[in-house]
Amino acid sequence: MMAVLKVRNSNGKASLGGAKDYLERDGRNVECSTFNIDRPEEWAEDMQLTKELFDKTEGRQYYWIVQSFDNEHGEQSYNAEDVHEMGKELAEVFAKKGYQVVVETHNDTDNLHNHLIINSVNSETGKKLRISNAKSLEVSKGADILTKDLYRLNDEICKKYGLRTLDQSKAIKNERERHAGMQPTSKKTDENYLAKSWKDTLRQDLQDIWKDKNIKSKDDFERALQQKGITISRMTSTGNITYEQGGNKARAKSLGAFNRDDVSSLLEKNKSLGQTISRGFSR
Repeated sequence: MMAVLKVRNSNGKASLGGAKDYLERDGRNVECSTFNIDRPEEWAEDMQLTKELFDKTEGRQYYWIVQSFDNEHGEQSYNAEDVHEMGKELAEVFAKKGYQVVVETHNDTDNLHNHLIINSVNSETGKKLRISNAKSLEVSKGADILTKDLYRLNDEICKKYGLRTLDQSKAIKNERERHAGMQPTSKKTDENYLAKSWKDTLRQDLQDIWKDKNIKSKDDFERALQQKGITISRMTSTGNITYEQGGNKARAKSLGAFNRDDVSSLLEKNKSLGQTISRGFSR
């Protein structure tokens, strides 16, 4: 089992009341905890009062973090109470700084998940919350916390509860895909995502080439690309490839494992497979 973290921010049109209605609709919230809130049942109103107190009702209204827990085959499952406790540990990061937070645990999908709503205005100082994607706080222009630090904290919570970190789960997933004759992809390719951008088409065409056991040389590989309408637009000295199809370009890194080393591995694998088959027929 692993925990996946998504951090979103709201625009000025989003309302706390709308977020509360969504989170608690049809009894989907099986657990709820609040931090720095005087009236837990009316947490959205309490957060709005904080904004009005400091005259900061415009702009970003809140941050919304989704912490989801994907069950993996053969792994221990967790109940709603366990998952909720993990969400509360993440919420403490903001609560300790004076921000108001609500944690709602949902069971309305295949995987248990937490929703954390963090008020954009500090209840003690009136400071507007900033979560930054910058590499360090020194260059983030007054951010309270970095996204990468949230991911790191989420990994620490995973380890504490015996879950795999996101990187560990990705590595296992990639190995399973390689074993199945697929190249690991860098994005979730579910039915909705595959409906259907040029990058998805390019990725799928490359996957088809990697499944072709008849590709055993550089010429075979280039012919297969040509048949799919794909060209190599650029290859760096370190082997990073940019592919082009239909006038659109994408780096191999953004598509999955399709760089020069991956091409070499494909050719070597297919050559070895051919030799094994030949030896089998010669007996």
